[in-house]
Amino acid sequence: ITWASGGAVDVFSDPHIRQIGQYIYRVHIHGRYFANFADGDAIVHVGSSAFGYGRRIGDERLVRLGASAPIREPDAFNWFSLYKVLSGLFDADTIAAMQQDGAPYVRQAWMPCKQVMTAREREGSEQGLYLAAKGGDNDESHNHNDVGQFIVYADGMPVLIDLGTENYRAQTFSPQRYELWYLQSQYHNLPTVGGVMQQNGERYRATNAECHLSDEHAELKLDLASAYPEQAGIDTWLRSCALLRGTTPEIRITDRYALRQPVTELTYNL
Repeated sequence: ITWASGGAVDVFSDPHIRQIGQYIYRVHIHGRYFANFADGDAIVHVGSSAFGYGRRIGDERLVRLGASAPIREPDAFNWFSLYKVLSGLFDADTIAAMQQDGAPYVRQAWMPCKQVMTAREREGSEQGLYLAAKGGDNDESHNHNDVGQFIVYADGMPVLIDLGTENYRAQTFSPQRYELWYLQSQYHNLPTVGGVMQQNGERYRATNAECHLSDEHAELKLDLASAYPEQAGIDTWLRSCALLRGTTPEIRITDRYALRQPVTELTYNL
């Protein structure tokens, strides 16, 4: 729109548009790996799209991410990518000159709107541990029942993952959506209590979300009880997802829970 209007309409000055672009490097892990939740893919090709977006919002970190992205051959029959392929050709020399700068590798970020935290051991490097965790609710766009989900990478490689999604089909956006196995909480890094999983809907959400970021650690605290239906019998399920830095870095997931009655089965899925 900005280009077509000769600059008369500048959508990139809108704070929401800026944050959409900034989200990309806040969830970047290494190379083509990104923190993925719900229907998101773990392997994403950003390239010239991120480079151009970064220049238009004046964000050097997004520019660097786009310039550092591995070069990808364009899709032969995907006309949606035509503009970014052409713009990438015009920017090719500038991108090549910046590739040695590398990705920004942001140390930590907190996005309160969707209650997403990302953190790595050190700024500017993929080496070491990486943690991403989320709260939110189970009625988000392209939702999975995944309140309290977390993923872990080490030296830029996956350790504990989010499965993402399959190719879309009719059932994906039908009333039978949550019969698809990979949308269910038991196929995320979450507990199943007495055979009861999380349910979909806005009422099923995290409560009392707190994020604490410092040089020493990054931690997201949530109460997951409201993400489960009444038959799970959960009073409180306090989950802490923490990256502890220092001489012996570690990722620590801590669950403290209170149930209204004993259960015969409590399953942890990783």
